[in-house]
Amino acid sequence: MVVQMSRTAEALLFGAGSSGEEWTVGDRKMGLKVLAKAEWATYFSHLHEAVQGKEIKIEVVGATVGDQILVKSTPLLGATYEPKQEMLELSVKGMTHVIERPRRITVQDEQGKVVAIEVIDFAERHQILTFA
Repeated sequence: MVVQMSRTAEALLFGAGSSGEEWTVGDRKMGLKVLAKAEWATYFSHLHEAVQGKEIKIEVVGATVGDQILVKSTPLLGATYEPKQEMLELSVKGMTHVIERPRRITVQDEQGKVVAIEVIDFAERHQILTFA
């Protein structure tokens, strides 16, 4: 099976080798950071403020599902990580997307602003959240 994915998904999937990695594209500074599990609840409770005014796209990439776009373009209404349930909930207009038992979360930023987040879940599916 051939999996087609966005360029942002490729950058996150194949470029996130080490935490704190930075590079420059033209005059823009780009960076990747793997979040420690202890940071997840606080990070997601403030994510809505950090991406206010941007549209979110949610893609799921996995061996059994291929590359599927769940949400093309809508504002993020809220995000919550519940440590006891090991569940990340993303609320957008008309739906809530739940990611069960995240294992790794990587954030890609540009000039200090969040442009994408990759969440790898218990089934090794890559949930790619991009903001534009």
